Amino acid sequence: MGHLTYLLALNMMSLSRSATFRKLLEEHKSAKKVFEMVTRRRQVQLPLFTEKEKASPGQLLHMAEKELEYCHRKGISLIPITDKHYPFRLLQCPDAPILLYCRGEYQAPKSHVLAIVGTRKASERGLSICREMVSTFRGLDLTIISGMAHGIDTCAHRAALDNDIHTLAIMGRGFNHIYPSENLRISREIEEKGALFTEFHSSCKYNRGNFPSRNRII
Repeated sequence: MGHLTYLLALNMMSLSRSATFRKLLEEHKSAKKVFEMVTRRRQVQLPLFTEKEKASPGQLLHMAEKELEYCHRKGISLIPITDKHYPFRLLQCPDAPILLYCRGEYQAPKSHVLAIVGTRKASERGLSICREMVSTFRGLDLTIISGMAHGIDTCAHRAALDNDIHTLAIMGRGFNHIYPSENLRISREIEEKGALFTEFHSSCKYNRGNFPSRNRII
C-alpha cells in the first residue's frame, strides 16, 4: 500500500483534526509508520461516518483504498501536508489538515487573499453590499475564499465569478454530495476558474461541527 492510502486512513480517525498527527508525520516522515503506531491492532474511532463508528486497522485500510479509488474516478486530487503544492498560508495553522481533497484548476492564491463568510439568511441589502464590495476588486491580483453555503458565501463566489476574480471554495463535507444541492451549478463554475477544497472524506456525513473546522481553513 502506498503513502496516500495510509494518509487517507489517518485522515479518517478522530485525532486527524488535531495537531497531533501533523507532529507525528513531521517526526517520522512516514504515514505508514504513524498509522501502525496509532492503531497497534486496536479498533479506532471513526468520526462523522454514516455507518460503522469503529474499525480495525485492516478495515480502515480497506476503506482508505476504496476512498482512493473514488478520488481517481471523480477527478479529485489529494494534497498531503508534506506536498510542495499544499497552501503555504494554511501551513501556518498548527492544526492544519494533514490532507486536502481538491477538485478544479488549483493554483496558489494570489498575492492578496480575502475571506468572505456570512449569514445563510442574508437580507437583500446584505447581498447587495456583498456584490458591490466584490465588484470593486475587479482587475486586482486577488483571490476570494468562501464556504459555498447559502446566503453571503454563495453571493461572494457568484460575484467573484461575474467579475473574473479568482475564487476558491472550502466545503464542510465530502465531495460525494454538494451542499446545498442548488449550488451544484456554481460549484462546477468554480472548478473551471478556481477550485473546491475539503478535508472531509466521501463517507463523511453532515455535522454542524464540520463548519468550525472548515472555517479555520478559510
